[in-house]
Amino acid sequence: MTSRLKVIAVFTPKPGHETDLEQLLQGMAVASRKEPGNLHYDLWRQLDAPGHLVIDELYVNAAANEAHRASAHFRNYLSIIDGLADRTVLVLSDVPA
Repeated sequence: MTSRLKVIAVFTPKPGHETDLEQLLQGMAVASRKEPGNLHYDLWRQLDAPGHLVIDELYVNAAANEAHRASAHFRNYLSIIDGLADRTVLVLSDVPA
């Protein structure tokens, strides 16, 4: 059985880059949702920390996530993100119940 793969990414914007960060991540959400192996790609705002954002991604399997990471929009994101925010990324697999 192939495990689904979840990615949670937490972003703390660098001063003055809150709007740029949000626009970049909104664009990522639009493009990523069109990928065949993407089950969802949601962008969340932290209520008690304005400008702090969280992405919640779910893929059908690790290969779908690898395809996402090879996409042009992900490569563009990688070329920009370090100038906009600090980030923590968790990559998770299903735990059988």
